[in-house]
Amino acid sequence: MSATIRSSYRRVLREVYKSSLKPRNLRNPTVLLSFRKLFEDSSRRTDDTQRLTLDMENAAVFMRGQREYSELLKRYNPLHAMTPDEHREATAHRVGLNMPESYDANEQNKEAA
Repeated sequence: MSATIRSSYRRVLREVYKSSLKPRNLRNPTVLLSFRKLFEDSSRRTDDTQRLTLDMENAAVFMRGQREYSELLKRYNPLHAMTPDEHREATAHRVGLNMPESYDANEQNKEAA
């Protein structure tokens, strides 16, 4: 691999590692193997090296942007990853109210027995 292709490959791998949700030992290795095969195949063909480098740089920029977008969404919209019930409760707390406990008929039957 030439130096530019190698640096693009490393940059893509760094972004894949950073954006992964699972720890390293639980990640699916096929993603990394696919990127590696793509880079190795293209390094053999000298006519597409510029195009591949540009495409992989774009992929790395896209992955970085997506990772930063999700971090900002979590930071500035904390209600984003909540269930609807949690969302309602958090909204009620924001305006100074407490949600009443929800009625569960099954629970009432267990307590009565």
